Amino acid sequence: DYLPHVVGKSAERIAEQDYLDRGYTSIARNFRCRGGEIDLLLFRDGELVLVEVKARRQLCLDDAWLARWYRKKSRLSRALTWFLAVHPEWAARAEEYRLEIVFITQGRVSERYTEEPYCG
Repeated sequence: DYLPHVVGKSAERIAEQDYLDRGYTSIARNFRCRGGEIDLLLFRDGELVLVEVKARRQLCLDDAWLARWYRKKSRLSRALTWFLAVHPEWAARAEEYRLEIVFITQGRVSERYTEEPYCG
């Protein structure tokens, strides 16, 4: 059986491990608030990274995906505002913020779409 929540959680663990292997510190997983949800929040060298994780059987980045990503970025930004209100220590530590979407295909990171960092 295909269970989306199980596949999603597994994909989040794979993505998180990829970031940990690259020297990031995991700050939070599945942060939920009225503003939205952030799958992963990670930190490295003064940069707080918000990650949206997508599990896919095969990778397909098309115009429809890009339209959804632009809407999702707005929700991620709102959720970041909530997170920083609840955890002001991270607002003080972070010099920059970055949004990323990570695609997990066949049990590994297959693609990473990164926004330019911005200052808080």
